[in-house]
Amino acid sequence: MKVETLEGQSHLSLYKQEDFSSSKKKIETTMMLIVATTGGGKSVAIQSTAYELMQHGYTIIYLTEKERKELENAFWCFPVKEEYQKRIMRMRGIEPLDPEYQKDIVRIYHPITTSIPRKMLPPMQLYSFSVKRLSESAVNVILGGTQDKETVNIALRALNDLSSDDTLWDFVWQVNEKVSGNTNLFSKDPKGMFLPVKTKGDIRSVQSIRDAVSDFRDDYMIHHDKSQYNISMIDILNDNTHVHFFTTKYIRKERVKYFSMVQLIQEIDLALASGKVKHPLLLINEEVKVLMPRSVLTTYQQELINKTVKMLSTWRSAGKGVFIISSTQNFFQINEGFRDSNRDVLLGELSYGDKARLIEIQKIGSMNMELLNGLRIGQFVWWRQMEQEAAGRKISIHPPPFAIAEQDDSFEKLWHQHYPDRMVSYSEELDRIISMRREIEEKARKRLERTEEKEIKAMEEKVKEKEQKKAAALPSPSLVAAEKKVTKAQKIEMCYRLKKEKPKMLWREVGLRAGVSEPTAQKYVLIYAKQMRDDELIKALNWSIE
Repeated sequence: MKVETLEGQSHLSLYKQEDFSSSKKKIETTMMLIVATTGGGKSVAIQSTAYELMQHGYTIIYLTEKERKELENAFWCFPVKEEYQKRIMRMRGIEPLDPEYQKDIVRIYHPITTSIPRKMLPPMQLYSFSVKRLSESAVNVILGGTQDKETVNIALRALNDLSSDDTLWDFVWQVNEKVSGNTNLFSKDPKGMFLPVKTKGDIRSVQSIRDAVSDFRDDYMIHHDKSQYNISMIDILNDNTHVHFFTTKYIRKERVKYFSMVQLIQEIDLALASGKVKHPLLLINEEVKVLMPRSVLTTYQQELINKTVKMLSTWRSAGKGVFIISSTQNFFQINEGFRDSNRDVLLGELSYGDKARLIEIQKIGSMNMELLNGLRIGQFVWWRQMEQEAAGRKISIHPPPFAIAEQDDSFEKLWHQHYPDRMVSYSEELDRIISMRREIEEKARKRLERTEEKEIKAMEEKVKEKEQKKAAALPSPSLVAAEKKVTKAQKIEMCYRLKKEKPKMLWREVGLRAGVSEPTAQKYVLIYAKQMRDDELIKALNWSIE
């Protein structure tokens, strides 16, 4: 990279310095951090750089977005509307984008969630991740950043045992199978993922994984390996004719947002490692302070930071042709490890806190601080150039040939204004997805019922075996007869008490606990209820009083 002078103004060239005067210029891939306060021109700098790189064959990926200003940088599909921008374009001889090309330039991707509004929206691709491709980092985020390594290991072993047809419900079932314990509760609550509830043994791992995974029931973005919705990152990275925006606009839970970002980075890493990606890549992270704060609040935030820093550094050093741009309002409020991994830093209008800190650590001399204080909107200083030369120079960033989001602009409203006939309703697609989930849950429920029946049968066999052993140990028929009379009376009362105290208890469970068959249990309850003149219970059981 190099600072060049054009028409009396300094500009940052993206080309390799040794190729600057060559007819075959090569882009110098780097990790760049753009720092400026609100309204300082960060978005314009990102958009202009992205547009220039797209002209050189780069695939453009917006991985993260501004909090509460989702899709603000997706205005590539809208024509320039501000006069100041049109004037600059005329001065520099920049032609606006062709309207036919422009209206189809943006591709938007959103993880599947039932929270997507059932109204007309701009077109976007709903996508999922394969449960078999979940990374260890993604599993850590799903589990809420648990410090229990054994729980993570159990989850990873369960993932390894999945087939290509297995779902998220099969995953938690595998986890349950790998944990020892006694089962005697069978919850039919869908939020419980239709798992047998273990009440003894090593149950903490199962409970923590089940509870964490249940968040992905509504945000149903983890599918089996053959799902038609699974994201194809290789195809996306090989599409350099569109600009790709990944948004989590309608995801409500922060941990689920983090999961999708971590797994997206994993998918990009796998795609690059496959050797099937044909084009260089520009990866854009907006307002990284939200994702990578200086003071980490949760362990899954740390997981995202670790994963991102490791992957980005690896891509850069391995020569993968990956150009990475991140932006922040506060230089010293982002994670230090991520901040230091950026080779190039553009400083715009800075906050008072950032300026004070730069002076404190003696990174900026008085001459360059005066330069920083004199920056206007859209002007930056290249930190590396300040360090290499006695004094830096102001670098001007000019707007791209498409719209830039203003203060109150809404992507959805502008899309409706420019392309009303291309608004889409996702109601039918969401209904199909929910129907898919219900089919999976129905299979899981039937599996649970089969397991319950096996457990009850096994318990009945144990009771029968116990009674047989007890009968064999009786000393004489007279004593056995006496014992049977007493036992029967106790069983009649026991059946009544069980059903009286727990009306919803299944008859077979009543019989099982009393050591009698299901029809006998019903008979015993009726006998004792008549003796007690318990008309209320008889009526509740829909029996008639003879």
